[in-house]
Amino acid sequence: MDLTENIKKFGELVSSSEHILLVQPDKLDTDSIASALALGSVFKKLGKGVSFYSALHVPRSLQYVSGWENIGSMMPTDFDLTILVDGAPQKELIGEFKDLLGSKPFVHFDHHSARPSFPFSVLEVVDPEAAATGELIYKVVEQLDW
Repeated sequence: MDLTENIKKFGELVSSSEHILLVQPDKLDTDSIASALALGSVFKKLGKGVSFYSALHVPRSLQYVSGWENIGSMMPTDFDLTILVDGAPQKELIGEFKDLLGSKPFVHFDHHSARPSFPFSVLEVVDPEAAATGELIYKVVEQLDW
């Protein structure tokens, strides 16, 4: 499927979800944190429940991003869609939480051309031509009329 089709499928997954888990990649940066928080804001406006997870502590150098304190280190279990934002998965996602995450729809939402491997099925909403994941969010929000 092409990006336009994957964005459409992503919209369908979001529409059919009640609670969405946004997870951080193996390397935290401003784009990953801000993109997760931006998507969370969009989903909340759509009436969805939202949780944020990172196995890594948000470093002091990134704590200027408004909302960073919402990114928790406890993996929730009451979600029905997972979105990995901007990068490769943390080892905990494909190790300790593999069965939990693999039992529900999982989306890799990114602008990097490298494709990490996952031990479960993944919908890729990836645009390597975007300068940042934030740019991809804008494209998706426009296309889905959110």
